[in-house]
Amino acid sequence: MAKAKKVLQVPFKDQSMMEYTDSKPGVVAQTSGWYRATSWRDNYEFKAELRLTGHYKGRSAARVTVMNCDNNETYSMGLGAFYDAVKAFGALPGVLVGTWTFRKQGANYGLVPVVPKAPPDSDSGAGADAEEG
Repeated sequence: MAKAKKVLQVPFKDQSMMEYTDSKPGVVAQTSGWYRATSWRDNYEFKAELRLTGHYKGRSAARVTVMNCDNNETYSMGLGAFYDAVKAFGALPGVLVGTWTFRKQGANYGLVPVVPKAPPDSDSGAGADAEEG
């Protein structure tokens, strides 16, 4: 029998997704601290209008910060995810509208766009296994 896939737990502190935490998944911090999660949420997809609020250089990568226009929650995403979002959803002045979810990459958490996979290009004459060069 196949093992059930483990659901990613995403750390939050107040209304902000945490990029990094030293708390263990599911454990709510009993003491205050910069890297202590105050809540954990099961990963989920959501549709939202996100307003760009800034950018910064983290410990290992540059990040973009956004705020959900509906509930004022803030999230961060890596530049690769930001590029994918702009490419998939376009960008109104300072706003990204689309479907979002979270991922963990190494020790860091981040927001990523949910981008539908494009169907194979049937007009090119190339097979599905063809590589771009």
